[in-house]
Amino acid sequence: MLPVCMMVMMLYLQCGRLCNALHIAQMHHLQVEYGEWVTLPCNASAYLEEEEGGPWWEAMGEDVAILQGEEVIQPDRFNGRFHLPSEELRREGHWSLVLSYALLSDTNMYECIWKGKKTISTVWLTVNLPHVERSMSVPVDDLLTLPCYIPMSRKQSPNNMLVWWTWNGMTIASLPGSVPSMDDYRRRIFPDSRESFELDISPTMMTDSGEYQCLYKTSDADDAKPGTPESITLTVVETNTTDIANLSDTPWVVTTDETTGTTEDWVSTTHWPIVSTTEEVTVTDPIHVLEDSTQPIEAAPDNVPWVRYGLIAAVLLLTAVVLCILKAAQRI
Repeated sequence: MLPVCMMVMMLYLQCGRLCNALHIAQMHHLQVEYGEWVTLPCNASAYLEEEEGGPWWEAMGEDVAILQGEEVIQPDRFNGRFHLPSEELRREGHWSLVLSYALLSDTNMYECIWKGKKTISTVWLTVNLPHVERSMSVPVDDLLTLPCYIPMSRKQSPNNMLVWWTWNGMTIASLPGSVPSMDDYRRRIFPDSRESFELDISPTMMTDSGEYQCLYKTSDADDAKPGTPESITLTVVETNTTDIANLSDTPWVVTTDETTGTTEDWVSTTHWPIVSTTEEVTVTDPIHVLEDSTQPIEAAPDNVPWVRYGLIAAVLLLTAVVLCILKAAQRI
């Protein structure tokens, strides 16, 4: 039994040394909302004792960020959205990559590679589309922005795309303007990023109600495709305060009904509105006097002095009568 235990222990130690030598790569699965910041983790502290090297990030074989000296090299299409930690943190093995303003096209598999040869960390990143209401209701004379998201590859340039908005099937705005439109100055396309093509409407009018759709082409030969969301239904509501102002200038007729507790007094006119007002009657329980009770009698504040005065006067009168009778009988 003892030799078997020794063999298992030696095998465990050998496997531990082998695992340390291989430096098993880290695996991460991340989800982030569109436009948010995200950190792609990479811990290279196990490689600090080996030959010097620096962070090297790739996405499916495509260079994302490479540290050369103190300078971070990355392709122009990333627009400086990837950032490496400070030099002090990198010396401690923190090679995590920070992505600012995540785009739909950033959904990919990223690898943190040591000296461009050995994978230290693998990160699967998914960028979620933001939630967009498919039906909107806004007041007239308001400022409105209708969102439109168009996923595209990193190699696709927004300058080579055709994007346009339609209202009830008619083109109202286009980018870069190659699609005929209604030349409406109130409705314009404003690209918020390389994947966001918002339609701004200012000010809103009652005639703006309808169905809006964002369409795009990656080239002239392609068919038109809808963006996200596929369509938005807009309702513009008019706020009218004229009726309220006229109602405040209208004479009121108050009526009284004795049987129902409402007041009704009919006025001979066919144009004035009749308004009924209900009067609430509060019923108060009478105060009951307990017989043979030692508690003092409580009455309303206005009646208490008169009751006491009456009792005192009656006692005095009765005393005077008794004294007169006794005096007449010569008892006193």
